[in-house]
Amino acid sequence: MQWSQFGREVEDSLISNEYKDGNHASYYGGKDNPYECVKVIEAWGQQKNWNYQDGFYLGTVLKYINRCGLKDGNSKEQDLQKCINYIKMYIDELKGE
Repeated sequence: MQWSQFGREVEDSLISNEYKDGNHASYYGGKDNPYECVKVIEAWGQQKNWNYQDGFYLGTVLKYINRCGLKDGNSKEQDLQKCINYIKMYIDELKGE
């Protein structure tokens, strides 16, 4: 385990394997889809001039909305709860808590 910039644990294997070797997971839209999650996040981030904090929290929320109930082992409820958790964390960051 390593610690992220915001002091939350991040499991290395989850991050490194998600797009390992150019893998574009189908539950995020897939490589050939112009609306693949990572493409939308990048476009919105550029259009709205997101900073790192915006990109991290809002991008993560968009990722969970995009894959809602599509990833094996994650129900719609779990993915939506993750959205809520990241929105709450972002609001706390914006409030300076």
